[in-house]
Amino acid sequence: MRREHFVPDPGLADLRMENDLLKYELVHLQARLASLEELLAERPELEAEKLARLRAAEKDLVWLLRKLNSPPLGFIARSRAGFRSLWERWIGPEE
Repeated sequence: MRREHFVPDPGLADLRMENDLLKYELVHLQARLASLEELLAERPELEAEKLARLRAAEKDLVWLLRKLNSPPLGFIARSRAGFRSLWERWIGPEE
């Protein structure tokens, strides 16, 4: 088949776009978690407030991992070693 006649599957383009969006969201959440950990280390008097924000960031990260694991991206995500290690670290082998 010649390249001029190749028409990409629109569903695949949508999956790639959603995957990119979720990647950027994961990077944002990881940066948010790191900045909160640094702030907590600098100012221990804010521990209760920062701990609540860290728990919220962890909850968001777990939500994002479960979203990536669900169809239609689940098969692709589970094929990546990085995703599997994040899944085991944050959610565990029970699911």
